[in-house]
Amino acid sequence: MKKHILFFVFTALLASCTTVYFKQPQPAGVKDLPEFPESIRGWYAAGPDSLRIVNFGIFTVEYKSRQVALSETKDRGITKDANGNWIFPQEENTTFKDATVKNDTLFYKKRVLVTKRLGPDTLLREYKGAYYLSMRSDKNWEVVMLKQGKKGYLAIQLPYLDSKEAGEMNKRMGAAFADSTGFYSRVTPFYRTASENSVYLINPSAEELQKLIRKGLFKPVATFQRVR
Repeated sequence: MKKHILFFVFTALLASCTTVYFKQPQPAGVKDLPEFPESIRGWYAAGPDSLRIVNFGIFTVEYKSRQVALSETKDRGITKDANGNWIFPQEENTTFKDATVKNDTLFYKKRVLVTKRLGPDTLLREYKGAYYLSMRSDKNWEVVMLKQGKKGYLAIQLPYLDSKEAGEMNKRMGAAFADSTGFYSRVTPFYRTASENSVYLINPSAEELQKLIRKGLFKPVATFQRVR
């Protein structure tokens, strides 16, 4: 996953998967919403991670466990103050906590806060009971689907090919780097450039997008529950 999908902090889960980008915001031809509707706004949690939806955008908070050998702390810019407290390098929207030492290793937690505001490069649309957040990435768009469930659940789904799907797609692609014969590409052509072998590009209509979703192109990567 690349920079915008990183904001949803699912890179570890998708490290072995192949990203699918879109030529235009999704669903195509659907009107942009000026803000998140009242019905989806609120605080959501999934384990230690949290997500807050407000009218103008989304805040996400992620906790990551980290460790580093004590012998390497200086090289990482990690020091101690006069009171023996660990001091970490300054990183934007990041704080550190729970630093402990065990067996010559420093263990700590890294807290990252990221905000995505709706605007020209981050568009929100609603279609057939789901919300779609389209985020510009260079000339193309990354898309995240948010689908509300019962009892305050919110499912996050991303479009990607698992290793088996990507392998089958690669076998069929010729010098044109396009495929129109596979399980998903029977709906709309999948394109790939020579410089981006791990990325596919598609340009479906709104109805074709729904067919791709029914086939399973969008896969659940996390489920949050509303806490307030």
